[in-house]
Amino acid sequence: MDRDHIIQPGEVDFSAAVMVRVVTTRFVVPVPAMPGGGDAAVDPDTGLAILNKRGEQKRGLVFRNHTDKSWQVAEGDGSGVVVVNEVSPTDDSTILNARQEIIARRGDWCPSAVAALLGAITDMGYGDQFNSSRMEMVEMLRTKAGRHYDADGAGLYDRVGSPVEAVRILGSGRFQGPTVHSFDGDAVIIRHSANKVNLCQSDVFDRTYLTAGGLLITAEDLPVGLDIHASSARPMR
Repeated sequence: MDRDHIIQPGEVDFSAAVMVRVVTTRFVVPVPAMPGGGDAAVDPDTGLAILNKRGEQKRGLVFRNHTDKSWQVAEGDGSGVVVVNEVSPTDDSTILNARQEIIARRGDWCPSAVAALLGAITDMGYGDQFNSSRMEMVEMLRTKAGRHYDADGAGLYDRVGSPVEAVRILGSGRFQGPTVHSFDGDAVIIRHSANKVNLCQSDVFDRTYLTAGGLLITAEDLPVGLDIHASSARPMR
């Protein structure tokens, strides 16, 4: 397979997929509404426009997912959030305090304040950050009693997912999910529905997923949905 090829969801075979569910804690950072929905999104590495699935240039806050080595965009119309994966319950108050300190210094919760907080969170070792929406977070995340969150919705939440399909992908490359994910040395492809498929790094999967029945599972336990080294790579179901 061409090393520049971006793997599409249709190339992955889910016929033997295992049903799994995510169980983890995630910190939600709300993104404020920006004039006009924010600046047109550009990849800082290539200078190219970051497009949505309809081929339109996204607008909003551009930020880095250090785990997937990808640039992502949080919507700038007031509906966007940045989700930080695997945040320890012992760090939620530290992050919330940092948010309040940033707001106090800047006088407002503005895009540069969000960027400053994401930088501080990254420095704490939480580089797995991805875009989502407030509506999706309401549907997917369940607040755990005793956890801290503020009036704007920023804070630590439990993520208790519905069963989804999972297979393993062998090799290194790039995958087209909600954004282009990079992976090196195998990864896991998660299919939520026909229109929603994403990549999960193998080590993250091992820490944050169980079988649908609640048993431990690792990426190596999953069936192979695509071997990108295979010479006859072809579209799958």
